[in-house]
Amino acid sequence: MSVDIISTGKDTTLMKRPCVTLKVDDKLIKDVTEIKLKESTVAPPSLMFQVGGGISSDQFHFYDKADLREIYSFLKKELAPVGIKFRSELTD
Repeated sequence: MSVDIISTGKDTTLMKRPCVTLKVDDKLIKDVTEIKLKESTVAPPSLMFQVGGGISSDQFHFYDKADLREIYSFLKKELAPVGIKFRSELTD
């Protein structure tokens, strides 16, 4: 899985949250405001990219690949300083 940071800015809602445009593999995802890593002791990790406020199901993009921890760490290091929200959750 490859993730490239295309640009950072503010979303177009009234809240003007920090957002980022990412290219995940060959898919462009615009206005990502939150990135969540979900890890489990019984399943592979998953990475969720939330677009805007995440009100509808088309605003969530999910990926489950082996190297997600490294991608999450890279994105957090690069994007947390510009205000993108990050959450990591460990479940059983």
